[in-house]
Amino acid sequence: MKTIGEIRREGIEALSKALGPVDMARFLSSFEDQWMMPTKTIIVTYDGLTFHPKDTLDLKPNNEYRITIEEIPRPVRKGPIQFLFNHAGEADGPSDWSSEHDHYLYGTPKQGKNNE
Repeated sequence: MKTIGEIRREGIEALSKALGPVDMARFLSSFEDQWMMPTKTIIVTYDGLTFHPKDTLDLKPNNEYRITIEEIPRPVRKGPIQFLFNHAGEADGPSDWSSEHDHYLYGTPKQGKNNE
């Protein structure tokens, strides 16, 4: 009786000879979904010791499961100050724009010592 390793080696050699290496790879990848074990994606929270699933799981107790960890980035919440910094810009205007804003907004006489 042949071992699994021998069967695999002979099978790969036969496929490669019959199809060539490129088409052999394409042929094998076409079965990938059928050969994979069914998977589930769940959302969990980690408290430093244990993973806590967000939803209930339909898993067999006392079985081993392979878990792949992928961190879910949290959205960055920005406060009002960060909003202002992000949306602030520079405006072109006279050099006394800020000190004489009433003059430029409402037409009142300038209040500064450099009344132009």
